[in-house]
Amino acid sequence: MQLSKMKNIIVLKGMSSNVVEEAIVVLKPNVKLKQSEYNMKRKGSSNDKNKKMIVTKEAENTINDYVKKLQRESKIKENDTLKMKYKFLQICNIALILTIIIATLIMG
Repeated sequence: MQLSKMKNIIVLKGMSSNVVEEAIVVLKPNVKLKQSEYNMKRKGSSNDKNKKMIVTKEAENTINDYVKKLQRESKIKENDTLKMKYKFLQICNIALILTIIIATLIMG
């Protein structure tokens, strides 16, 4: 890998996620950051440090959103399987109740 491309790579460690331990973010080349509210609040710090903080936070938010989306999809799949099992059990219960009713009518 070229050294010039290494400037556009950020490694995120210690994120507040139980799924992602470490993430490598590759930035688009030659993209200028706009002046944000975060920059306006922290005018005393160096500009490069602010830009790096903004990019890091944006990368963390993107990864966290992706992880949340994966978790939502897995919950949806789990709910679908539970609904199918519930319907199957309902049908079995109805069939058992009908056989009990028929058996009592025949015996009695």
